Amino acid sequence: MLSSGVKIDSTLLRPQSSSSSETSAPMSSSSDSNDAEDMADLGTCAPVENPISRGDSTSWKFSFNTANTAGIGSKDILKSKFFWNFGVEAIPSKESAVGKLNTSAVTYVMSGVENASVEFFLNGKLWKKQCAPLQVNGSPITGCKCTSSAATVDVAKGGVATWSVTGCSSEEAIASYSWTGISGDGESASYTFSEKGMTVKPGVTVANDDKSVDVVECDEVMSYDSSSPDYAIAEPLDHVDLPAGLSVVMMGGSGDLSMCQIECTAQELLTISLGTGDTLISNYVVLGLIDVEGCKGPLEITLSAPATCTASWSKD
Repeated sequence: MLSSGVKIDSTLLRPQSSSSSETSAPMSSSSDSNDAEDMADLGTCAPVENPISRGDSTSWKFSFNTANTAGIGSKDILKSKFFWNFGVEAIPSKESAVGKLNTSAVTYVMSGVENASVEFFLNGKLWKKQCAPLQVNGSPITGCKCTSSAATVDVAKGGVATWSVTGCSSEEAIASYSWTGISGDGESASYTFSEKGMTVKPGVTVANDDKSVDVVECDEVMSYDSSSPDYAIAEPLDHVDLPAGLSVVMMGGSGDLSMCQIECTAQELLTISLGTGDTLISNYVVLGLIDVEGCKGPLEITLSAPATCTASWSKD
């Protein structure tokens, strides 16, 4: 049941030119108000809960922009009568009330994308705002993961990174994969880095035949250039200052190595994750033996804090 002071309009009429009060002037539905002026920067309109499941409810909210260029103030908005249109599949389908920036609960019984709009009559104009869409999910999609083939790619070797979506489960057939930020074909996507120091973290929207979607975040990938490294330990016991986060260090070891050792010193508790799969944890100073391949060529080093690092290696 709607709260006091709110009514459901079965028919919304156009504003009457002879009306003495703009705040109470009846209005047309969104489908008939072709002469309505878009609210431009008066504010934004969106569902409060998004997405929702079929049969569930959400409310809609108009967020007023006090710095709008139309010169309309908060008091004007609160005196205006809002006319909300939630779509024919919604229960209720319409609602109106003075100063109604937040609607009552609206229930959606069909899955898919639902749209709503809001209108009000003020300063001799009919203002209209199309709201951000609402996603109503039917049969759920669960378990999706989007992983990259590697955390870094070398621009000097083509710079191509790839991602794939796995693990999706749904009672209805998976219908599509829509990639954001990169080019994709079905469950897989790729991106070619043009320079070092770039990071890409794409997303993918998985949809099924019941009009449900699952928005999945993918692994982040960083590019480096082995022909022009930012950091290098060319000889054993060389030192390099590294920032917190992921860095790629060109290591100078070669041939058959019998030992590879990494040492890093920080001003706080330090954790090091290496591209070899090794993880080293200690207070202030981390010293550990790692896979000998880590001392050859590019080595991914992820630090929890800035540190000064060195390496040593020896041959058989």
